[in-house]
Amino acid sequence: MQGIVHDPLLAIVEYMARHYRRTISTLEICAGLPLQNGVLDMSLFGRAAYRAGLNANQLGTPVNMLPDAALPCVLLADQQAWVVLRREQEQLVVWQPGLGEHVVAQGKLNHATVWMLTPLPYVDDRAPSYDNQAHWLRRGLARSVPIYRDALLASLMINLLAIVLPLFTMNVYDRVVPNQAFYTLWVLVGGVVFALAFDFALRHVRSALIDFAAKKTDIYLSSRVMESVLGCRLTSRPASVGAFIKQVGEYESLRDFLASMTLTTLVDLPFSVLFLAVIAWLAGPLALIPFFLILLLLGYSLWLQPKLKQEIKSSSQQNQQRQAQLAETVAALESIKLSGAESMLQWRWEQATAALGSASVRTRMLMNQLGQMNMLVQQLNTVLTVIGGVYLIAAGDLSMGGLIAASMLGGRALAPGMQLAGLFGKWENAREAHITLSNLLSLPQEQQSSASQRLQPSVLHGALSLRTVSFAYPQMPQPIINELSLSISAGERIAIIGRIGAGKSTLLRMLAGLYQPDKGQVLVDGIHSEQLSLSFLRRNMGMVLQDQSLLYGTIRDNIALGCPDLDDDSLLRAAERAGVMNFVRDDPQGLHKAVGEGGAWLSGGQRQAVTLARALVREPKILLLDEPTSAMDNRSEQWVKDMLLSLPGKPTIVINTHKMSMLDIVDRVIVLEAGKIVIDGSKDAVLQRLSEGPVVRMAG
Repeated sequence: MQGIVHDPLLAIVEYMARHYRRTISTLEICAGLPLQNGVLDMSLFGRAAYRAGLNANQLGTPVNMLPDAALPCVLLADQQAWVVLRREQEQLVVWQPGLGEHVVAQGKLNHATVWMLTPLPYVDDRAPSYDNQAHWLRRGLARSVPIYRDALLASLMINLLAIVLPLFTMNVYDRVVPNQAFYTLWVLVGGVVFALAFDFALRHVRSALIDFAAKKTDIYLSSRVMESVLGCRLTSRPASVGAFIKQVGEYESLRDFLASMTLTTLVDLPFSVLFLAVIAWLAGPLALIPFFLILLLLGYSLWLQPKLKQEIKSSSQQNQQRQAQLAETVAALESIKLSGAESMLQWRWEQATAALGSASVRTRMLMNQLGQMNMLVQQLNTVLTVIGGVYLIAAGDLSMGGLIAASMLGGRALAPGMQLAGLFGKWENAREAHITLSNLLSLPQEQQSSASQRLQPSVLHGALSLRTVSFAYPQMPQPIINELSLSISAGERIAIIGRIGAGKSTLLRMLAGLYQPDKGQVLVDGIHSEQLSLSFLRRNMGMVLQDQSLLYGTIRDNIALGCPDLDDDSLLRAAERAGVMNFVRDDPQGLHKAVGEGGAWLSGGQRQAVTLARALVREPKILLLDEPTSAMDNRSEQWVKDMLLSLPGKPTIVINTHKMSMLDIVDRVIVLEAGKIVIDGSKDAVLQRLSEGPVVRMAG
């Protein structure tokens, strides 16, 4: 149907994907992208196209200059988008979201930006594969190659202008002073002032270019890091949240290295040869002094490298350890106070701080040695140049002005080497950060295969089944789920009960796709879950976790999480069903009431109601509920039970519970013990079996 299109850029990407026979849904294109108001903007157009299997390139050529062979192309302007299909004389046949195919005068679209969307090359399993993650940093830097090229040109001019001041000084001492040539002096001053002004402008331009390139690289790399964090499999996360946060924070070290004067130093380094050549031209053998001092400085820096590398690695490990302890302490602060464990935690913190402080002191001592060596080399250059210059002046091979110029140029030749030596410490920090981030970016992702290869049926019925599934947490030899098989029909309501640690929550997480089994298969509507679009599954599946978590913001924000275009009717319907309206109806702030970090400003039962509303907001075909009423009072629990029994569409409901009262709404009960099903049958039959001789003890 034609009319107003909510997201024209997304419609264009979808159209071009279909044109090139790339099968992908808009859900897969947008999954994980930082959308504003739920729609694509120009900054995300290229990333969205890449997800659809297309390569997007912006051209600087207007559409009237494009040859017919370049069509189809995409035109973007003022939040409008067109696909140019073909040219007919002075008119363009275009496809436009909401309007379909029609004809537009070519002159009306000459102002639009031209994008070429071409299919990415298809490579099947016969071709050798390589790890794209290994080139993540190189790919980020490659985006700024034209900017770095301009910065290199500016550096060339800056270093050429650096010769002007020593030559000016030499001419003043050798020609102006002996001859009292004041007119010549002011001519030289005019030239030098012009050169210095030009040098000042070039330095400003170079700094701006490098900062802009660093920002561009920073945006790309930080996006890659966050995509990897959000997309990683939960079983691949580091065991410590604090250490995980510190690993992500390692990006700051790498960013600072790229954004500092690192690139300027590397660009200036080759020009040391130019300065040495000018010294050799002016003062002959005096050029050997800064040359050997540069070698001495670099040799000393390389000698310190192994020690510096070891200490920086030790500091990084100690810092991660302390960060992990801090995160754990803050998260468990109430338990620590109630247990009177402040003394023990304080002792651990001081021990970790002392270890980190010792490693940091050793690192700073090594860095100070480098700084002191830089100063010594600079002083030696001045002293040795003056000594050598005196003998050359006595031999008539050098003038006083030439000696001063050689001394100035020697300092200039040493500067890049001294800066490079100072960068060795930053390099080790950046290198350690690069290793950490490479490991982070190589974490297994939830969607390993191409999104276009995932199935997205038009209807999800809600049948679930497990076939001889086993699962163990990393670094835990004993499986939590052991050779378990289970079949759940669409629309069925079942309860899973069992002892603490029987594997109930893990089983629900596997059904939701949060965990992948080590062995066996998880099927949804008879299809292996790995074949189905993950975004499609999440859209049709609602889950309430036992350890419910809310994000900082309002109740409305948390209910609508992941649904930026949610209308008020759907929001209110979900809030009413989950019982949220029961405690916000009389509140002046209503659904705009703040929840605090992690939902700290709400009670446990209120948090459960909000997370239940979040699970219901899309009216899913599958509901997975892990202790959904454990923190609720009897009245609130009865409200939830009545609601679940009256849900439209008869969704499949799987409930983990220790409350016998929650069994009122189910028809089937499964008893889990040590990761295996020990009883499975109708509610009445299972309760009868438990009353005869309990296989497990029910709590509560």
